This record gives sequence, C-alpha cells and structure tokens, in this order.
Amino acid sequence: MKFFKTSDLLLIGVLLFISVVSWGVLRIFMTDDSPRAEVYQANQLVDVLPLSGVDPAEYPVPGSPGVVLALDGQGGIRFLESDCPDQICVHSGLLHIPGQFAACLPNSVVVRIVPGDGDHDGPEMILGNTRGNQ
Repeated sequence: MKFFKTSDLLLIGVLLFISVVSWGVLRIFMTDDSPRAEVYQANQLVDVLPLSGVDPAEYPVPGSPGVVLALDGQGGIRFLESDCPDQICVHSGLLHIPGQFAACLPNSVVVRIVPGDGDHDGPEMILGNTRGNQ
C-alpha cells in the first residue's frame, strides 16, 4: 500500500524548494541594520546605544544612579543591577531582538530594542501618565 503518489512527492518537493528559496531571499535582502537599544528614563529618551561592534561594557543610566545596564559585546543588553526591591528588571535577561523591552518601574527606566535603520514597524510604546497630571 502506497501512501504517496509520484505526483504528491513532486508537489511536496516543489513546495519545499520554493520555501527554501523564499527564506534565502528574505535572509539576504531583508536583513535590517544592527539593532540599537533606546534607553528611557522618566519618559524621556536619554540615550541610544549601538549593540553591535562594541566591547562588553557597563552603562550607568543617567538620572538613575542605582541602575546599571550591561552591553555584552555580542549584540545584547541587559539590566546588570538596580536598587529596586524586587529585581524583576535584572531577572528579565538579555535583550537582542528588535521589539524586545525591559523596564525597571520603580526607577522609571525602560530599555527597548529597535532596528538599526530607525524604521519602527511595530506599535510605539506609551510611557508614563497619559492624563497630563503628574
């Protein structure tokens, strides 16, 4: 008993070939520039850090002396230390893919990974109080 006819196998092979070629074309032509990390403190963009081509380094966040970020030198960033009580930001791990973000809410610090070409395809973040009263 045969499960597949010759035409079925041919169709599966053609579809598989088209999928592999499409994936290859997308990988070659649709690669965006190296991602960057945007660092926000109290709803203000305080710095944009390149993630590729940098040596491992520590980055103290301006305006939040107890918060330190770590660039890993391989295209990622993470919260290294924070003076907040729960340490959720420190445990959030390494960020390296555009769209990822982590926040230290007690210190009002947000780190967001964006594409290097500056094109933000995803939805924008809303930070802070939207009512206007502080």
